[in-house]
Amino acid sequence: MEVWMSDRFICHSCDQPKHSLEPRKSKVTGMDILICKTCIDKGFEPRHLLIIAYGGTDLMRKKATKFIKDNLYVGDKITLTEVL
Repeated sequence: MEVWMSDRFICHSCDQPKHSLEPRKSKVTGMDILICKTCIDKGFEPRHLLIIAYGGTDLMRKKATKFIKDNLYVGDKITLTEVL
């Protein structure tokens, strides 16, 4: 797997500039994302994709619910008003 090296890239999960990011497929949506090693190691998904996925298919909602319940994302707690 190719690793992207730059000081200009932002991790899609933690929104922090990182020197290296790895291209991955989101475990919830299947979308292509760039994510840092720290977020990969913690099993994080991008917060915004969890919110989007919750409004998607039943399978995506089930996957997103697990990540939301287990707080496997960076940022403020995802509220019911955000997912409805």
